[in-house]
Amino acid sequence: MSNNMKSSQHKCDIPKVSVIVPIYNSELYLDKCIQSIISQTYQDFEIILVNDGSVDASPAICDNYETLYPNIVKVIHQRNQGIAQARNFGLDMAKGEWICFVDNDDWAELNMLEVMLHHAESDNIDLHIYGYYREYKNYSTVVQYPDIELAQHIKKNHLYYSELNGFPRTHHVWSALFRKKFLDDYEIRFDSDIFFGGDDFIFLLYAMRHANAVRFHSEILMHYRMRASSVTNTISSERIWHFCHWNEKYGIFCDLYFSSDEALRMKHYETLKLLQLITRHYCNSDSLYSHKDKIRLLRNHIKSEPFKSAIKECPLILIPLRRRWQIPFLRLGMVNLWYLLFRILNRLYLRDSYVREFFP
Repeated sequence: MSNNMKSSQHKCDIPKVSVIVPIYNSELYLDKCIQSIISQTYQDFEIILVNDGSVDASPAICDNYETLYPNIVKVIHQRNQGIAQARNFGLDMAKGEWICFVDNDDWAELNMLEVMLHHAESDNIDLHIYGYYREYKNYSTVVQYPDIELAQHIKKNHLYYSELNGFPRTHHVWSALFRKKFLDDYEIRFDSDIFFGGDDFIFLLYAMRHANAVRFHSEILMHYRMRASSVTNTISSERIWHFCHWNEKYGIFCDLYFSSDEALRMKHYETLKLLQLITRHYCNSDSLYSHKDKIRLLRNHIKSEPFKSAIKECPLILIPLRRRWQIPFLRLGMVNLWYLLFRILNRLYLRDSYVREFFP
């Protein structure tokens, strides 16, 4: 760390941007993450490091940066409560006019804040969303947006048609810039009941709803580290319960913001995606369930709400072709054959999947 960086100080007590970094057991990646923020070309910011009960060297790394950069870095240590609560603590502590999130194993382009603030200061828009790199072990891919603005009357249609057309969920809180005032005015915070992920997408839905406008930018500003683990190996029975809980939270948002028909379609579509996730869990070769138990458990899901109504009522045209073939089997109760075909396709197409997103 250079002495020049260490001596860099803000000219005022209130920073323009608060960069919030939730941290949990990330000692291998944390230095690169924090250095990418410390070294920004735009220097009027604070970094809030929220250590969520890490048991590795992460707490010591955080404290070291606070010692080296006392005017920039602030550290919060909390018992393990999940990334949602960590981000909330950061939001409550933040003094900046703007809020930016960076995950502890990712890193930023060195001009990230400069670009973000250039756009933020040139208009009166509450929420800005940027592209990013997906960083795999040996290669990277790009997620890039066209330069467009969603005014109030367009935002709702964008959310509705994006969901029902099965567009990938490429919008994330860590590739966005939020005006803090509207987050506080509308009491937009992360749902700490969603412990295993997906809280950021719910947060972003409410943020997009209440922002005076949303602007997408073509610049690529973040590096998003992809973890090499299969979908099925990252899912437990406990997580299935939490994903179902997430589905309920998503339904609440739909009911608040959309007409009854629109909300019902969106909820059905999301429920069918959830069923895919649950089925992948049962396809896991390491599962302790017997084949008979898997079929029994899947039948129980399919016969219960909200899955029963989604299978029966969701229009086929709303379901992507890669999933549409399953609905006739499910409607006819042919669970054994459906599960057999699902397993075959899952092995062929999904065994090398890389995920850190809630629903692939």
